[in-house]
Amino acid sequence: MISITIKQLEVFVAIVEAGSFTRAANRLYMAQSTISGHIQSLEKELGVTLFRRDSKRNIQLTEIGRRIYDNAVVIIDNCHALADEILIDKRNELIIGASTVPAACILPFLISGFSHYYPEARFTVRRGDSGEMHQLLAEHEIHLAFVGSNVKHHSFQYDKVANDAMVLITPAREPYLSYKKQGVYGREFLTHPLLFREAGSGSQKVIDDYLTKIGIEKNELNVVGRFENSQSIINMVGKGVGLAMISQMLVENTRPVDDILVFPLEKDIHEVSRSYHMLSNKKFDYPDLHKAFISYVRRTCKYRLEQDKEKFNL
Repeated sequence: MISITIKQLEVFVAIVEAGSFTRAANRLYMAQSTISGHIQSLEKELGVTLFRRDSKRNIQLTEIGRRIYDNAVVIIDNCHALADEILIDKRNELIIGASTVPAACILPFLISGFSHYYPEARFTVRRGDSGEMHQLLAEHEIHLAFVGSNVKHHSFQYDKVANDAMVLITPAREPYLSYKKQGVYGREFLTHPLLFREAGSGSQKVIDDYLTKIGIEKNELNVVGRFENSQSIINMVGKGVGLAMISQMLVENTRPVDDILVFPLEKDIHEVSRSYHMLSNKKFDYPDLHKAFISYVRRTCKYRLEQDKEKFNL
């Protein structure tokens, strides 16, 4: 009996449509080695060669590969249609994926406000980094995603919902208490021990881009720890483990913390600003309640974004 997985077929179709293993890996948020492994397993299971490479390492479909591609597209479409039917059956339930900051700071007021008008609505919120949320939305496992990563996917609609900036936090002790009174900017402390988020985090991507922009290589830094949870980082900073660059919105929405200090990284907040987006799947036929939530988010966040213009120099 042939054992083929939907994921193998999705990877195969993505390679054909992207034209390369590398572009398919980026589209699917997978490592290229994982992509290659899926194709090797699929070829082994089917007993055929799907691609040929020329001397310049360009890929071409074999004749049998072309026929398998046509069938794979139909199978994947049917599977997505089945997943959509299952989701539509739960018309009053919204399954939302969110990265750290949107889950903690944006979704609470959106869900609370919407529930006032639609008390029959039921919410399930799944947490993960921005890359994971893109993948779950592409696989029809969630209805909407709220993320900070600015990676664009051709199948998604991106609606900006909030602006934010990265700040640097330190323990509330000397010498930082004196530096705070002097108005020193956080970039002056980047040689101190630092705590980072995990590699897939949208926040970490903003930090990495900022460091590149100001000419600092990551291998020049003293990174003493990486964490999947921003609240853990805030607690670690308070205990003196290290300093951290973190979302200003997250710090402001955290219950009063007496053991940390907050420093702007730059004089111009626009230099370290970022935005968060609501992602919807263009291929999904949303039920009326879901459409109402999407409209509510757009209306509510449009007003908040107008208020942010002066603050973020937009």
